[in-house]
Order: sequence, then C-alpha cells, then structure tokens
Amino acid sequence: SWKEETSTTSSVENSKKMPYKSWWWNLVNVESPKFIAPSGNDIERIQAVCKMLEQPFTPRADPRGKPGFWRYLFGQKFDLKEIMEERVTQFKECCAMDEDSIGQCFSGLRESVAETHCMLEKNAPHTKLDEAMPCCKVTDRLQCFDQTMYGYDPEVHDVDFSDELNTFHSANYLMKSFYNKYMIRFAKRKLEQGKCGWLSMMEEKTPSWVKSMPKWGMWKEKETMVMQMKTCCGLTTSEERQECLDNIREDKNNKFCQKLETSVEEGMSKIEQVFYRQPSHPCCQVEGVQRSDCFDQEELEYSPYKHYQDFTSEIEEYKTDLENYIDDNDIHMPPHVTSWKEETSTTSSVENSKKMPYKSWWWNLVNVESPKFIAPSGNDIERIQA
Repeated sequence: SWKEETSTTSSVENSKKMPYKSWWWNLVNVESPKFIAPSGNDIERIQAVCKMLEQPFTPRADPRGKPGFWRYLFGQKFDLKEIMEERVTQFKECCAMDEDSIGQCFSGLRESVAETHCMLEKNAPHTKLDEAMPCCKVTDRLQCFDQTMYGYDPEVHDVDFSDELNTFHSANYLMKSFYNKYMIRFAKRKLEQGKCGWLSMMEEKTPSWVKSMPKWGMWKEKETMVMQMKTCCGLTTSEERQECLDNIREDKNNKFCQKLETSVEEGMSKIEQVFYRQPSHPCCQVEGVQRSDCFDQEELEYSPYKHYQDFTSEIEEYKTDLENYIDDNDIHMPPHVTSWKEETSTTSSVENSKKMPYKSWWWNLVNVESPKFIAPSGNDIERIQA
C-alpha cells in the first residue's frame, strides 16, 4: 500500500506492521499460555497488555496443519477456553481502572496467571525431553517469573534463579532450532540492503521494554550476533557491509558444523544428546565456497549461474532424514498460535490469507490500495467478493 506508517504507534500497533508476529507478542497477550503478568509498577508493559486487549482478535492457523492444536499439545481434559475467557475479563476490568489502581490490580492477578502457566507446563512439548520451567518447581515462583522478565535484583529477590533460567532457555533454544534453522545457522546468502533494512525496522518497531529484557542462555549468543550485524550495517560502502555480513554468515555456519561434531558425553541433558545425535548435514561435508553454496541451496534452487555445485539431492535426503529423526525422538514444535480460540472453516479467501505466515503473491490482486491492483470483470463474482 501507499499509506505511510506513523512513528507514534504503540508497541502492539507496531508489531502489526511487521511481516510476522514477533516473539514478544505472546508476552503481552493474556490469551497466550506463555503470558506472564507484569509487575504492578511496570507501566509500559501494563499499557501494552491493555492495548492488546483493545485489538480485535484475528485467529492464526495451526502451525502443524492439524485441527485441535491445543488439545494435541495439552490434552483433552484441560479446559483452556474457560480459563482464558475468565482471564480476559479480569484483565479488562483492571485496564478500565484509574492509574492509581491498575498496577495493584495487575499484581493481584499474577499468582493465578503463574498457576495456569505451570499447569500448562505439565503437558508442554519440552517436558518430553525432560526439560521443565524452573519457576514451576520452586515455592516462590513469582520471584522466579519476575527474574525471567526483569533479571535478578539482590535488593528485590531473595534467591537468584539465573543458572536455572539459563539452562532452561538454552534447552528450549536447541529444541526450537529443529524447526527454525536460522537459530543455529544461516541458509541463503542475503544482500546487505535487505538485511540491514530488516535490522533497522526491528530496531524501530521493537518496544523499549523488550530491549531491556534479560537474554537467557543461548539467546545471549544470538543477541551478540545481531549486534555484530548492526556494526556491519554501519560501515561506509555497500561492498564493506556485504563482506562483513558474509563473514558473519560463514562463521555461524562453521560453528554449526563444529557443534554437530560434538560427541555425546555422560551428564549431557536429553535435549543436548538429541541435538548432537541429529543427522549430519551435507553442507558440513564440504568447505569454503562449496559450503556457502550448499547452505544457500537449503532455500534456493540450484542455479548454474550462481552455484559451483548442485547439492539438491543431498539436501533433500537430509531433510527427509531430519524429519524422521524429529518424529522418532518425539520433538514437537512449541506452540506458535497466540490464542485458545478455535478457527472456523467457513472463512473467505481474504480471511484465510490473514492466517498464513506471510502475504501470498495474489494478495495485491484484490487489494485496491496496491499499485498492482486490476479491477475484476463485472461478472467475476468471487473476485469481487474478495
């Protein structure tokens, strides 16, 4: 669309203009099992929660393409819908209060939110890999959940849970990496204009309360890499920026290959053992330019004009082996849907497209604000309805 975005939007509104829901979206969405109620004096996050509650709900598709995703994850017995409806009502009542009372109201609901969080933890995907949220195993869990969001403060907290949180979040990072390869390696080579533009957008759209959150476990490594890429984007010429980003990509891929050479040792956690025993990656069997070309072909088709060697068959075989390995080890993707609400199958094509992880190419054909729009024929009823 030709419409300009304003810079005065809230964090929730900003996230809607991003190409996807950011990871922090669920932290202020009271309908999400990942939601943790903010501290009563955290004004910015409370405002983000209340702003979220004002938004009309748009359901998202089940990432596994199966109906009843929540039942699949958490079982038939847990009545999540009833609990979430009550939670929404309670937080809306808080948000309707005056400034002097709203913080106290949020603080009063924190214990019940933590209790629901820990009930869901019993059936969460990572428990099958013997990983559990440490805050659900301690007596004073609110102090632990506090540290998840704000970090350890000796003046506020009696016990430091940093070690436990680092271990837990590193385990989750490894588990999620089976479904999101960008967490542990870079596939296709990206041009500096696109990468730097994306980093600039993320810097602009990410609210300050997210930036101030502590980075636990392996997420610290990712944050360090992002800072390195921002340094690259600050270089003078396009050639310098591209070379710098390419070096980071090469280093990241080399480290991934080194990880896969790690031997499983006694004392490793179950997820570490599963991670290090995964099928060998074909791109790690070659080096230099060939390795770069191979990783590039994880997403892009082989092109004789761009790549020295065709790795199509090797990569397809690897993807099949990895998929079978994931199934054999009972690794499930963590829930990426944002609500308990069920989707209906009677939605229109335009509504369906909103549930896709991205806008399809045909989106602009029925978007009158797009320069690509062409008005349909007067007798083309279906396209007119779209």
